This record gives sequence, structure tokens and C-alpha cells, in this order.
Amino acid sequence: MKSTLRQLLIIGCLLATGYDIHAQSSISGTVKGLRYPDSAVVRVQKDMFDYKFVKLRGDSTGSDRSFQFSQLSNGSW
Repeated sequence: MKSTLRQLLIIGCLLATGYDIHAQSSISGTVKGLRYPDSAVVRVQKDMFDYKFVKLRGDSTGSDRSFQFSQLSNGSW
């Protein structure tokens, strides 16, 4: 009986760990043709208190700028 309980506890811990790993979300994208001196602010927001942002600066060539927000909590962003 003790062995079965121990196995269930280990399986439960593994499942909880796996859930946390898969619960991570990310949002990525590209701002195209951003030239100096222009800049862009990319913001993702879940609610009034849970948001993230990044400021992208342009360069003289107008190259594309990538962004990524990783490890976002579950929910609608």
C-alpha cells in the first residue's frame, strides 16, 4: 500500500511539472521597415496589471525588427 501511494505521488509530481512546462506561452512577430529615427512600442496585455512591452528602434537601412514575449501566463493576451 505504501509503495502504491509513493508511485501515485511521483506520477502526480511529474504530471504537475509537465503541465507547468506546457502552460508557457509566447507571442512573437516582426515590425517591418522601421527606419531611424522612428521607433515602435509593441505591447501585449492580459488585464490591467499584467502586461509586457518592448520598444524597437529603427536603423538607417530600415531593416525588420523582431520581438518575442516568452513565458506568458495562461489566458487571453
